[in-house]
Amino acid sequence: MDNTVRFTKNKEHLAEDDVLQSRYKISSYINGGSYGAVYQGIDQLNEKSVAIKVNTSNVENFLEREINLLRALQGSKHAGKLYGFGWLNGSHYMVMDLLGPNLSELVQNSAKKRFSQKSAIHLAIQMLEAVEDIHNAGHLHCDVKPSNITVGLKQNSDFSSSNIYFVDFGSSLQFKDKDGNRLAARNSTFRGTLKYASLNAILELELGPIGDL
Repeated sequence: MDNTVRFTKNKEHLAEDDVLQSRYKISSYINGGSYGAVYQGIDQLNEKSVAIKVNTSNVENFLEREINLLRALQGSKHAGKLYGFGWLNGSHYMVMDLLGPNLSELVQNSAKKRFSQKSAIHLAIQMLEAVEDIHNAGHLHCDVKPSNITVGLKQNSDFSSSNIYFVDFGSSLQFKDKDGNRLAARNSTFRGTLKYASLNAILELELGPIGDL
């Protein structure tokens, strides 16, 4: 049975105080980009804070890709937990773990504007582990950059023992099927961020795991 998530196209958006699945209440806006907005929400069953990502664009399948990859990564220590997904008031949404600041924010807010050698080595090892988990799930992230790598809500002061999480899977591509067979992963339209993109992504050629490194 095909468990792939697919949505229909809509144009309206969710708003603060909307309640999803009679459980998750949108409380405040966190940030947004070209395709989606992220809100902080409350799980009204246990008062736990969650993140709610909403599709605010006319690109109807970017959130589908994100949900499908996050579902495949459940169990990885480098992926947040997915609590639910659906649509309300014409908007597609997903509910997931609320995570901490991303690496760009951490560097900008640090006194020296850089990580210590110890922290950098620790973070680099974890980033490689995260990329390996994504590739083992048969997908390419296609938009690896500091702002798409976060830490948890709790971390030590120098981040040398913090767990990192990859986020924003809206640009991802599947390159292996469930049996591990290689699929064509041609970048027919550019996706990702130009500053961090691989040469093949820029030239719209066949993409592979090396492009995420």
